[in-house]
Amino acid sequence: MADDDDDLLTIDDLPLCCAPGTGGLRLQIISLLMSDACQDMKFRVGGVFFNGFLYRSVANALRDPGHKLHIEVVPSLPGGRDADYDNRHLRVKFPLLDNGTDLAYKCGTLIHEYTHACIDAQPGLQVWRSVNEIAGYFANFLWRRGQGYPIPDPGENNFVKTLRDLAVDARKANVRGDVFIMPDRAVDYLKGIIISGYQLPRDFLDVGKGF
Repeated sequence: MADDDDDLLTIDDLPLCCAPGTGGLRLQIISLLMSDACQDMKFRVGGVFFNGFLYRSVANALRDPGHKLHIEVVPSLPGGRDADYDNRHLRVKFPLLDNGTDLAYKCGTLIHEYTHACIDAQPGLQVWRSVNEIAGYFANFLWRRGQGYPIPDPGENNFVKTLRDLAVDARKANVRGDVFIMPDRAVDYLKGIIISGYQLPRDFLDVGKGF
């Protein structure tokens, strides 16, 4: 269904990303990206800066009647993932954000994926894929902290524990109005886990494409 800012286009006029089952999710994602918990975030990972302005830029791209960022609801994804983002295209398994017990997980997942879109919002920006993934996981946890949702119990998972502890520190910095800079030693530690877990070449770059 078209939005007020779609100039009264009908569903038949909209691109594939606004087929039935995705338009409602698109509106929810815009709201999520514009939430205070997201807009308050200011952090730097491996020299790459993320802040509320970038998430707002992504939200505005989703509002654009041209819909530069595409959304596709799919029945399954490789590796059992619930969502992925690549080349200005989000694929996601759930058609809507509902009020179930997994709401925080779904919202955090979308924050993760659209943190990658923040790279695309900056044409020509080059960032290591490992750093891009760290930023996505970190933004998920930082958004949860700002929203008041619990961060999953890490158990013996040192990757999650490290991100959780950093998110606590980052939220305190953001409340003061400061930018949180992830320590280089933490970035190096997390990069090692990402590169191994994702089987990435160490010189794999993502490049911002622009909207």
